[in-house]
Amino acid sequence: MSMEARMMEGITKAESGQRIGISGNHVMAMQVVEDSCGTNGGHWFCGVHDEHFANNMQWWNHCDEGTEHLAVWMCHEHGPEVP
Repeated sequence: MSMEARMMEGITKAESGQRIGISGNHVMAMQVVEDSCGTNGGHWFCGVHDEHFANNMQWWNHCDEGTEHLAVWMCHEHGPEVP
């Protein structure tokens, strides 16, 4: 099994309309995942672990930990989107 296939096993992509909790300043805010707007500005967010990742390498290193993950694309303009 390829490394990419192995990492994808534990990753679930967020769905449009799904509500996710995102913490900031010690407060949990519920936000709704929207369809992708198609712009490139943003970063990865793991909805299971409530962690943001500045680049793809950080995201893939996180996903290689062997646990379950919820992939969310955090658009810098619109917030959480379907990856």
